[in-house]
Amino acid sequence: MKKHIRIEESYLRSKMLKEFKSIDNLRFLSLIVHQYVEYFLNELIVKNVKNPELIIDDRELGTFFKKFTILKAIGLFDRRPDVLRNIEVIMKVRNYYAHNMMTDNKIPRLIIDKILTMALPKKVHETIRNGKQVPDDIINALKKMKVPEGYVDEGEGKYLTLFIGPIDETNEYSIIAPFIVGSILTIESLKYLSV
Repeated sequence: MKKHIRIEESYLRSKMLKEFKSIDNLRFLSLIVHQYVEYFLNELIVKNVKNPELIIDDRELGTFFKKFTILKAIGLFDRRPDVLRNIEVIMKVRNYYAHNMMTDNKIPRLIIDKILTMALPKKVHETIRNGKQVPDDIINALKKMKVPEGYVDEGEGKYLTLFIGPIDETNEYSIIAPFIVGSILTIESLKYLSV
């Protein structure tokens, strides 16, 4: 594992949203999302552990799962079970695609069921940053993605309002959309967690 390199936040967000917009396939999207979640797990380890290099740069402790387990063990997700659940879903979706090379393009029922367990707000104003407004670039990126109409709405005062509609197994985007939204909410929330 190479050493963790810190990246300027606005550049990272811009890169992430650009990558999310360019992918219309859940297999590749899950791999990219997993990378961004791992980056922020590394950031949390740097912020909350006395000797983070022993975890991040160590071959034995440096896996995604082990870093996630260490952060759970120190209580980082105690007040945010929604973030914990979403990371577990992201992990399961990514692992499915990473270890099932011969899967066809149709999203399997097992994965749809996992995505449906993501913690997503329903017809409520969701402010990502502890009461602060959601950055315009995130709102704009979500609107430009191939998300079925009604999933993302700017709402009053530029708060992000998500209307999670029914899943239509014949429409891949109705499955990808909640995964994208849940992933972005999770990644944004990871930035502000602390023990």
